[in-house]
Amino acid sequence: MNRTVFAAAAFALGLAAAAPILAQSGPKAPAGDPEKGHKIYMETGCSACHGTIGHGGAWQGPKLAPDPLAYPLFLNQLRQPRRSMPRYGAEVLSDQEVADMYAWLKTIEPSKTPEETGLLVR
Repeated sequence: MNRTVFAAAAFALGLAAAAPILAQSGPKAPAGDPEKGHKIYMETGCSACHGTIGHGGAWQGPKLAPDPLAYPLFLNQLRQPRRSMPRYGAEVLSDQEVADMYAWLKTIEPSKTPEETGLLVR
């Protein structure tokens, strides 16, 4: 294995191991209003990439719900996004609006399986 691949793999493993620690050390999610959060999510255009209920998709942005990232990681991704996601600084979304959106994402339940819905089952 060449050094670049090895270094990238080591970095990814280190980041994965550090994620729980980073999540616990950051700010806790402030109280938010899920109803306002859903409205903000739709008006801001998050649904264009992440789907109307945050489940993402094959050609969309990653899954946000159920079980969104820990709040510090979620906030950091909005403020300093990776890849092609636009930046949502405090001048675009206030901390309270982010908290409202996060509160809404926390209310989303997992998708039902075909067996649970009775669809596509023979």
